[in-house]
Amino acid sequence: MALFANKEAVGLDIGHGAVKAVRLGLRDKQLAIEQTVLLDIQQEGLLDEQELTRALLAWLEENGLRHRPLTVGIPQYLATTQVSDFPPGVKGEELRGMVSFETMQLAGLSDDAFSSDFHVMTPKFGRQNPVLIGVCRQSVIDDRLRSLTREGLNVVDLGMNGLAVASTFYHLHPEALQDDRPSLLLDLGDENSTLLVVAGGHVLFVGSLLFGTSRYTEALATHLHCSDDQADRRKRDLVLDPDDREHPFTAVTAQLESEMRNAIEHWRAGEKEELSHLLLGKIWLTGGGAGLAGLPDAIARFFGCEVAVFGPADPASGAVSPGMTTAFGLALQTMGTAEIRVCLAPESLRWTQRRKRLFPYLLAAEIIFALLLGASLFRYHLGLNRDARSLSDEVTQLSECKSLIPQLQKQMATMDHYERMLIPFVEKGNRGQRFLTTIGELERARSEGDFFVYLADWLTFEELRPKTSDASSARNRPAPAAPSASLFASVGTIAAARNSTDPSVANATLVGDVERLDRMVVAGHIPYQVEGRLTALLQLVDNLKKGGVFTRVDDLPEPQRQGMGDQVFNIWERFWRDKPFKGRFTQFMIVLPFARLDVNTAALAATDTSKKGSKK
Repeated sequence: MALFANKEAVGLDIGHGAVKAVRLGLRDKQLAIEQTVLLDIQQEGLLDEQELTRALLAWLEENGLRHRPLTVGIPQYLATTQVSDFPPGVKGEELRGMVSFETMQLAGLSDDAFSSDFHVMTPKFGRQNPVLIGVCRQSVIDDRLRSLTREGLNVVDLGMNGLAVASTFYHLHPEALQDDRPSLLLDLGDENSTLLVVAGGHVLFVGSLLFGTSRYTEALATHLHCSDDQADRRKRDLVLDPDDREHPFTAVTAQLESEMRNAIEHWRAGEKEELSHLLLGKIWLTGGGAGLAGLPDAIARFFGCEVAVFGPADPASGAVSPGMTTAFGLALQTMGTAEIRVCLAPESLRWTQRRKRLFPYLLAAEIIFALLLGASLFRYHLGLNRDARSLSDEVTQLSECKSLIPQLQKQMATMDHYERMLIPFVEKGNRGQRFLTTIGELERARSEGDFFVYLADWLTFEELRPKTSDASSARNRPAPAAPSASLFASVGTIAAARNSTDPSVANATLVGDVERLDRMVVAGHIPYQVEGRLTALLQLVDNLKKGGVFTRVDDLPEPQRQGMGDQVFNIWERFWRDKPFKGRFTQFMIVLPFARLDVNTAALAATDTSKKGSKK
């Protein structure tokens, strides 16, 4: 039971012949009947609704129930129920939306407003997600509430009388929750009756019968030629005998049997196959008419199954009171212990009761929040003190680090100086390996008939290439002067070296200006072909690209090879001038850019920039 659940509740069953009230409470955390009272409408001579309301208020006041939480029942013939099966796993708002659509289908084309609620049952009997839906006209609910609440009654909920009977049955007979055989619950009222089919904790069918125990009174009054009041008193002592055809109750009981069979057939016609063919397990009678002597035996004979009477026990005598069954089930709904709960109260009343029910939780939440807030502030205070000490320690450490920064900068400058001094060794010391690698790649990439006659690095090629188109000028040009010895200048002396007036310093090659070997030039011959004469050259270029050593291998443009063709190929032209294979080869000269360089020029430039910025 919930921590802040209702500690007491009153179920109010307003029928045609009587008004019944049952007050439930908690004794040692166990549900118990505290009070049962009955108002006989016929005996009081109440003729209309206004008289009934005045008498009801006085009766509730007299019995101390007027200001207690009341759950009022709606007669079953004024409400509609249906069991619908929805897709498995559907719940929450999605299920509520589906039920709302199903409710509109039940309401049909009526323009009236309807109030509805639903109860989700466990998957069973061929249904994957069974839901019991209850619907009632809003006008009926408003009329019932208006007549009670305007007099100050504490109405907290509205329930369906038929489902209240089912809740009472499952509360009094919990073993029925495990019985999957279909059983009948027959609530016999004064003007009408309600028949329910239940099985395994499910409510499978709820139907109203156009039959009331007042028919027994009328039949007896006709048989004895007396008034209805006299017949009502005398019928309590009369025993029904189904074998006596002349008995005044025999014909009326036959009518009851017919109404019951029609309802059962209606249920079987719309039921799942798992249950529709099963025999009834048991018939349970309740309501004011269940006390008619001999009626259970007669119904048992008609349907060939066991019939029993059920109802809550009277707190004074301990005897079963079937007339209090509906009121007991309504009180269970308020206490939150009803097995089947379908609330027909308006949304405003539901919210009001929910706020009242949740108010203790709100109060408890506020207390917990205040305690947690205090604890959080205390922890926050401790955390601030701890952070302050930590920040103070960090400030001390940062001050010490600040004093070490100049030394670190000096060491980094020294490291950069020595790293830059290695550039000429890396760049020039690896050129021999570059030549060997190029020769290996040319050997791998050449095809049969290809041969190479010239290989040079780009720096040498550019140095030897004539600067004019005149070949004679190129042959007569003096050789370039040998460069002076390289001076390994540090970063800090580059500007001074470039501005120096000392010839030995001004003509030195700075480590940052060392020319980088980034490509090779190769010349040679390929077999001459009349058609597709460059096919062999293209194949050679593709093979060189696939090796991964070179990238963007291409034919050397004419402006860049100007003057070098004569130097490279003239000696070979003279060599085979008189040879028989003269003219069988095509000359080519291609450039081979390296895919990877020994010195990263971009990184070196970035280092120069950072050093200059730090110096400033």
